[in-house]
Amino acid sequence: MRDIHASAGQTINLINAFLDVAKIEQGTFAAEIQNIDINNIANNILKELAESIQKKELNIIKEYGPGAPLVKIDPKLARIILQNLITNAINYTPAKGQINVKIDINSRELKIMVKDTGIGIPKAQQENVFKKLFRAQNVKKETPGSGLGLYMSKTLLEQINGKIWFESKEGQGTAFFAVIPQSNK
Repeated sequence: MRDIHASAGQTINLINAFLDVAKIEQGTFAAEIQNIDINNIANNILKELAESIQKKELNIIKEYGPGAPLVKIDPKLARIILQNLITNAINYTPAKGQINVKIDINSRELKIMVKDTGIGIPKAQQENVFKKLFRAQNVKKETPGSGLGLYMSKTLLEQINGKIWFESKEGQGTAFFAVIPQSNK
């Protein structure tokens, strides 16, 4: 029964990811700018993923910058990006690995770094990381994921003049960096 429930959940997540991709590609992903507590969003995502984190005995290090964690951006956008980066780090980091989640805020932008001690991305495949449905050859088939998360994150960030990039060494881990401009609205 638990496997059926997990499979249904994965199917729902995949359908929602395809719907989000369609909205992004059609330009109908509506931004609703608000003052949000970005640290709270990151903490909630980590709580939602606690079972996977505990199962793999991962060490999570949170580095949230000093000062107020309020940023003026769309909460859905911030959540999609953080959730994709954190989920990927968990999925691709072996048991007893480490994940760093770093958030820095200034008056102009929000900077996010999610770094893991995971499997890394093969150098020959790194140019494909942000392509739709891409999964590296060193990923085990049973590793969850749709190959849409990084594509969605990059596309959303480009629409708001944000940036995303990564550094990776196969077998040593990956660090993803995202910069989200704060809205002046």
